[in-house]
Amino acid sequence: EMGSDLESSNASKKLERWFWCGVFDEVYGRTKPDIAFQEMTKYIRDGDEPNLITGADFTPGRLLSLLTRNSAAYKGIYALLMKNNAADWRTGKPITKAELFDDQIDIHHIFPANWFKKHHSEVDPKIYNSIINKTPIDAKTNRMIRDNAPSEYLRKLTDQDIDPIQLDAILRKHWIDPGHLKADKFAEFFVKRGQELLSLIGRAMGKDLEDGKATFRRAVNKANYTDEYIDNPDND
Repeated sequence: EMGSDLESSNASKKLERWFWCGVFDEVYGRTKPDIAFQEMTKYIRDGDEPNLITGADFTPGRLLSLLTRNSAAYKGIYALLMKNNAADWRTGKPITKAELFDDQIDIHHIFPANWFKKHHSEVDPKIYNSIINKTPIDAKTNRMIRDNAPSEYLRKLTDQDIDPIQLDAILRKHWIDPGHLKADKFAEFFVKRGQELLSLIGRAMGKDLEDGKATFRRAVNKANYTDEYIDNPDND
């Protein structure tokens, strides 16, 4: 339809922004495709920003409710992590479309669900099943993690498979603070990673999204996770 109008880098950036706004505002189920398409082509040809972009938003609370792969936003975060060169923790290989299938890459828990069930059974599962506590890794790496605390499985990884400095760099590519995992600091990890994912989404959408630190702190407190002191979320 657009032919050479899509060849410039500016057009590609506009198309990409339009796409990510639609993914994270989850509009595709409620927007008529023909109208969205007409608005998009006009926008790329130097028209006004379409409603799909101007009205798009993503709130911190949505990260808390992304528990399964059924939503566009859940899949969108998975895709953004891959797009930004996330690598497998054990092999160090960037997660490309080929590795996705060949190495059985999937979204897995960072602080394992069974670790919570064993040591923190009082905690509401919704907090550790949130997308904030998940990231793409391969099946063999996930089997190594099992129900171990992060501090334990990181030691196994560095003893058997990968240099500690390289592993720290890989974790940061997943928007994870290595120090939080080494100290098993779930609450601090959860608040910081939630904010990092919000920033990643905001950049893709070309939006300044609402700060989520207070929301994430409240969620940890409400979930009955009490091993760490979390300051008053209303102080931010």
